[in-house]
Amino acid sequence: MPGYSGLTSATLDPCNGSEEQFTSLTISLDNDGDLAYDSADTDCQAVGVPTISIAPASKDYGNVTVMSSSSQVFTISNTGTAPLDLTDGVLSDPTNFSLDLLSGEPNGCGDPPPQIAAGDNCTVSIAFNPTLVASFTEMITVTSN
Repeated sequence: MPGYSGLTSATLDPCNGSEEQFTSLTISLDNDGDLAYDSADTDCQAVGVPTISIAPASKDYGNVTVMSSSSQVFTISNTGTAPLDLTDGVLSDPTNFSLDLLSGEPNGCGDPPPQIAAGDNCTVSIAFNPTLVASFTEMITVTSN
């Protein structure tokens, strides 16, 4: 009568050869039939990640007369390795500041906001139009993937 002493199961990862080594035997999986294995298979390459960066981090608008306007340009960059999808830009003080996506400009972020390729960028303008004499601070929150 045959007997079994402990059954072992293994999960094979077609992209990581370290998990495919067994006692005196190495098995590599060709997960798509292209005869490329592990890190040599383009299907096993690392997935890119978008990374957002906004420059400059801050700007001083200086003294601006009440009911007049001063604008500053900011660059939104994708320093990552996959496309960056911009979905929204919200100002913390929309009474005294306004956001312009520079839709008609050559490098403007446009309307609707774009997808920024890895290594690329676009620009927006934030105008300061104070309604009273005071000190103001503004923050823009950009939503993306």
